[in-house]
Amino acid sequence: MHYIHDTPGRLRIKIRALKKNDNAARGFKGFLEELDGIRSVCVNLTTGSVTIHYDHQLFDARAILQALQQQGLLEAPLPVPVKAAARSGGNAALDRAVGQAAETLGRAVFDRLMEKAVERAAMAVIAAVL
Repeated sequence: MHYIHDTPGRLRIKIRALKKNDNAARGFKGFLEELDGIRSVCVNLTTGSVTIHYDHQLFDARAILQALQQQGLLEAPLPVPVKAAARSGGNAALDRAVGQAAETLGRAVFDRLMEKAVERAAMAVIAAVL
């Protein structure tokens, strides 16, 4: 599974194939660093996460992903989320607030789902014992 987070000038991709694979990570990083406009590439071998800082005046996340796909460094096309700038007209503070709200809501939904799952599991155990 791939995960993408994109804000203008910064792209984060999570790729399982890079997890604990130093050779693949070096090749991936080396390819990206050769592209004009790439400012930095950081690969986390523990998680398989790649953070790419780039000049958003030269290209966008789609161009980076297409270059990676053309080189065979990504297996399948990845969906690119709507850019934060397009959502809010470039208001960075609003983007952060929306992102934090979405994260908080996501955690609350996850917590509630886990709570219900534990309740149901407990009820199933009690019913099995009786």
